[in-house]
Amino acid sequence: MVQHLTGGNWALVIRRILEAGSRTLPLMAVAVLPLLAGMKWLYSWSRPGQTDSVILSKHLYLNPVFSSERRFLFCVLVLLVHLLNKWSRNEDAGGNASLWARFEGLSGGGLVLYGFTVTFASVDWVMSLEPRWYSTIYGMLFIVGQALAALAFSIMALIRLSSREPLSQAVRPSYFQDLGSFLLAFVMLWAYLEFSQFLIIWAETFRGNSVVHPALQGTWGESDCCSSAEFALPFFLLLFRNVKRRQALCCWWPGWFW
Repeated sequence: MVQHLTGGNWALVIRRILEAGSRTLPLMAVAVLPLLAGMKWLYSWSRPGQTDSVILSKHLYLNPVFSSERRFLFCVLVLLVHLLNKWSRNEDAGGNASLWARFEGLSGGGLVLYGFTVTFASVDWVMSLEPRWYSTIYGMLFIVGQALAALAFSIMALIRLSSREPLSQAVRPSYFQDLGSFLLAFVMLWAYLEFSQFLIIWAETFRGNSVVHPALQGTWGESDCCSSAEFALPFFLLLFRNVKRRQALCCWWPGWFW
C-alpha cells in the first residue's frame, strides 16, 4: 500500500514479493484459534472472580466476549489483501489506467485500517498479557517492526531472484541503495519509538508512579547488547553507499533484522 501511494521503481521490484507474502495472511487467521481456546490460561483478566481493582477498571474492554469479537478485525486485512492481489492480476492481464486510481484510493484508507487493526491486535494479544501495564505507543511499535521485517525479507528475496528472469533485466544497484535507505529510515524510527517508550517507563517507575515493567528488571547487559546489535551496528553500516549497492555485502544485513 505504501508503494501504491508513493510509486518509484525501487518499490516496484519488490511488489510481487510483498504480494506473494501477503497471500499467506489467511493462514495466520488459523493461528487465532489457539488464542481463543486457551484464553483463560493465557490471559489473567479473562478468568472469572477477579478482585484486582486495576483489572476490574478495564473490564469493559478486557472481557472474553468483546475480546473475541475484536479478533474479527483480522478480516479487514484479509479483504485488503484479496482486493490488492486481484487488481494486480487484472493489471497483468492488461488492465486499464483506472486500476491505478483504485490502488491509490484503497491504499490510502487501507493504511489507516491497518493501523487500527494492528494496534488492537497488539494490545489484545500481547500487551494484555500484563493487564496492569499499558503503553500508548505499543501499536506503533508493532507497525514499524512489521514494516522493518517485511522490507528486510523482501530485500533478501530480491537478492536471490535478481539473477533470474525477468528480474535480472530490471534490478539495478541503485534500487538496492534506495531500499537500503528506506530500511535505514525504519531502523531509526523503530529505535526512536523503542527509546521513547523506555524513557517514559524508566522515569515513571523511579518516580513511583507506575508498575515496574519486566524491561527494567534483571540485568542491563542483555538490554545493552540488544540495543547495539539491533540499532547501532545496522545504523552505522547503512550509512555507507557501497554497503547498500553491492549484493555481496547487502546479502546479510537484511537478514540481521529479519
